[in-house]
Amino acid sequence: MKSLKLVLVFTCVLLLACAFSGCIGSDDDDSADNTTDKYDPVTTVNVQKRGIVLAANEVIQIILPENAAGGYLWIVSDIDGLIVEESVSASENGSRTKVFNVTAERAGYYIFEALYIHNSRDFPTYTFTQGLDYASPIADPPEEPGLIMDFAGIPTPKAGSIIEVRARGNPSTGYTLDVQMTHKSHLQLLDVQFIRDEGGNETDGSDGTYVWYLTSDVPGTYMFDVFMSTGAEDPTALFYIDLTFT
Repeated sequence: MKSLKLVLVFTCVLLLACAFSGCIGSDDDDSADNTTDKYDPVTTVNVQKRGIVLAANEVIQIILPENAAGGYLWIVSDIDGLIVEESVSASENGSRTKVFNVTAERAGYYIFEALYIHNSRDFPTYTFTQGLDYASPIADPPEEPGLIMDFAGIPTPKAGSIIEVRARGNPSTGYTLDVQMTHKSHLQLLDVQFIRDEGGNETDGSDGTYVWYLTSDVPGTYMFDVFMSTGAEDPTALFYIDLTFT
């Protein structure tokens, strides 16, 4: 009987400890939907966009991280019809990126491909691909890129990893950014958030950044489409990017 009382006392103490530590339940949920703490993306893609199809003589810029000090370099495949200009951008912290400015000789759909190869090997560590759409050339193309895709982290993560895609927007103007997911695709949209600029609020209609969190349990390359919509008219295709899971 005495041992039974001791067990009951120990159980009560344990329950109280769990209650105070949040084991049973707590109003302070660190993984609430309005926070990004519950995601740990291995890849971030910052997209600056003007349209889904650019003129053949307009620039689409693709930026990929590169560890040249470790012997890794991006090598572009010879893609017929594409014109690729390469440059290197280095930051103050020592990180380095390879910048590809891509145009086309004529209108059409192309697949840009780059291989991430170590100087001691003949086979790539990563193979990056991105579909590009070009319309007929225009008379006076702008000097600035019409579309920029800036990849940070691992451009082609393993299946099950999380990728975040970021694009600027302002839903207070009446235009929201929406995505289209195909039913046959294994690409999963985990969450979408709109993060206002620091100091901004919903009342003053400040700009911000849309953030989409995506994953796939199945290796493959999947198209992620973003549209601009008002809800009162047909959505307008804004940009798409190819996300590859290995």
